[in-house]
Amino acid sequence: LEQLTGETVEAPESSEGNFWMYAPGGGFAGEVDGVVFFSKNDKADDALFSLLNIWDARNKEKQQDKEIAGMSKQTACGLVLDCVKKVTREECDILHVNAIDESVIDELSKKEGEELDKNQYAGGAYLIYMGLEKDGLPVYSGIGEQYISSVLNWDVAKNCTVEAVVTKNGLRYFNMSYPYNIADTGRKLQILSATEALEKALVPLKNLITEGTTVIDNIYLEYVPIASESLWKPQLLRPYWTIEYTNTSITDGVKNTSKDVIRINAETGEDLAYGK
Repeated sequence: LEQLTGETVEAPESSEGNFWMYAPGGGFAGEVDGVVFFSKNDKADDALFSLLNIWDARNKEKQQDKEIAGMSKQTACGLVLDCVKKVTREECDILHVNAIDESVIDELSKKEGEELDKNQYAGGAYLIYMGLEKDGLPVYSGIGEQYISSVLNWDVAKNCTVEAVVTKNGLRYFNMSYPYNIADTGRKLQILSATEALEKALVPLKNLITEGTTVIDNIYLEYVPIASESLWKPQLLRPYWTIEYTNTSITDGVKNTSKDVIRINAETGEDLAYGK
């Protein structure tokens, strides 16, 4: 935190396995409830991240190749990767980067009623998302893929994502949700083939009462962090075959399209929607 803010920080505080510390100028860093977090100015940069996230969700296809003044995209991603390497030994992939103009942030902050110090984002800002890998497979991030839906009343799975904001003045915001260093159990797994997983997924798909046509779009293997009994921090990783599909129907001459996903346990063939 001292390196990132340039300030002398107060002694770390701790409680029940959580750790955090503050810098005089409002900087914050900590590992709390399974999340590693850093901000140069806690409240202000959290608001900046929220605004950038709102804009990005509405404009994912805009400004992908643009760079902000005073900071290249490569350098910005390097700053985030350096921070990731302080937390985990696992490999990390860049999932999504968007450069957002200073004028766009000005306009959005007024529209959303957020009062930001313009020095925070002078020249613009990068919104950066990264995800972890294990054994060469992606760990579920929820970025650019279908979210996990469960028929249970609790969240059986957690996402693993790195979220960051970088300006010409450096890294302002960093948020990394589990897992960190993944322990290998040493147990050999017998993994189902993609065809075997698809056969398992077709059982619930055939039982769905839908009109129109259902098409399998994509099949890939990934790890999913599974929640512990506390339903908070993940306790383990499980490999799943992820089967994405699209249902298309026509009602009153209007074409309706919906996308969804089934995740099949790559070892047991059971459905993640049921916590298996």
